[in-house]
Amino acid sequence: MSGFATKAFINFSQGLAPKPAQLFNTLDETSYPLYLRDSVAPLYKPKSLVCFTPICLSGATQYDEVADTEQLCQKYSALAGGFIQTRKVVDGINANRPILATSFGYIKQESRTNYQMELGLDLDSWLSSLKRDSRSRIKKIIRYQGQFELINTKNVADIAAFCKLYSQTSKRSAFSESYQFSEQQWHQLFTDENWQLFLLKHQSRVVAGCVVSRVSGGFDYTFMAHDPGVYDYSRAIIYFLYNYLSSQSSGYLSLGGGISENDSLARFKLGMGAAPVHFRRIKFVVTNRLQKNVSTNRLNELMEDKWPLL
Repeated sequence: MSGFATKAFINFSQGLAPKPAQLFNTLDETSYPLYLRDSVAPLYKPKSLVCFTPICLSGATQYDEVADTEQLCQKYSALAGGFIQTRKVVDGINANRPILATSFGYIKQESRTNYQMELGLDLDSWLSSLKRDSRSRIKKIIRYQGQFELINTKNVADIAAFCKLYSQTSKRSAFSESYQFSEQQWHQLFTDENWQLFLLKHQSRVVAGCVVSRVSGGFDYTFMAHDPGVYDYSRAIIYFLYNYLSSQSSGYLSLGGGISENDSLARFKLGMGAAPVHFRRIKFVVTNRLQKNVSTNRLNELMEDKWPLL
């Protein structure tokens, strides 16, 4: 369901991997990437041992929250906490449950929302699924769509153009270090046939780009960069990409989720006509890494963090 769960992405992001470097664990015959960060890691709070990937830890399709997390903690004894987002779709937000005490620590199961667009809708049907603001902006783009061109490319010069645009976007939007990559890494990623680069040109000038991975059942809109401008290029590239993929294939285009639930990024994706899809996420902390007699409030704070840091 996610390009982040592929080995190509792990190889791509390997330059960011801590030591010990990437590790793999298998649960229910489904491999998922696991990074183990040591206590002197600079990216997060000092003296924190945390299970993480640079962006997302996408777990096995089927995951037993207690037994499999215990197995994980036994295998990697340095783990202090982390989260695993599974690829199992759940029904609504009913997966949210209180913190569960176990023999090895504490677990909280919750749902995480991604947003998916059904490919193949005719223009009127798709426009009717958009929120008013997005529909108004897209209609303006449609009026001038003859000025735009979407290209699917792995040309060296085009990758360099995307890299420059992505770097500018990351600075303007204050991307975290976890989302910053070198040009060499981008070139490496595009050697995999399931990863594609799309550039959007407006009057022959590159104004937006996106990285799309082919996944089971559809496509994952994994990274995007754009210029600020007269037109809403962040919406424009989704419009042109949606048309292109709909003409080539069936299935869905996943836009991913927000940085946090129901934030502005999530609302943007919902506004583009994407339907919410819920997945299980298991956050955990390990008892022997906690301070003695940790308070309930402190435990709740750890479980509310994006990464349960101790």
